[in-house]
Amino acid sequence: MALIRMASPGDLRAIVALIAQHPPDSMPGFPAVDPNTCADRVSQWLRWTILAEQDGDLLGILILDRTSWWWSKDEFIGDRVLFIRPDARNSDICRQFFTIAKKLAASQGLPLIMATINGVEVERKDKLYQRMGFKRMGGTYAWGLKP
Repeated sequence: MALIRMASPGDLRAIVALIAQHPPDSMPGFPAVDPNTCADRVSQWLRWTILAEQDGDLLGILILDRTSWWWSKDEFIGDRVLFIRPDARNSDICRQFFTIAKKLAASQGLPLIMATINGVEVERKDKLYQRMGFKRMGGTYAWGLKP
């Protein structure tokens, strides 16, 4: 069974390694992961990062951020990264991540906003979010990405 916990600075290297393992073909048109840029950004969000691990092996991450709408001062908790290794996806890790994320957002008196931007298995993810109590708000569209 996976241990779900909040990240600490000592987890940064493993988090970046997990993100870098994400196969590029699963995100057509998206740029490759630059480890230094990734580490810099993730270090800013460690306070809001939830991990799943088993026997010291990182299985998944949910990186959140407290931010605001670009047009408003109204804040929300939003996801930056949700990734669970394929071999760990038939578990309850995602449900546990969402439970903790909802509690974090509620403790701040803020809504939790999740997004899907990579275009892979969108219908499956859409159904997952709805099962977890999220309401659909729109979509993400891209133009000019390299195939």
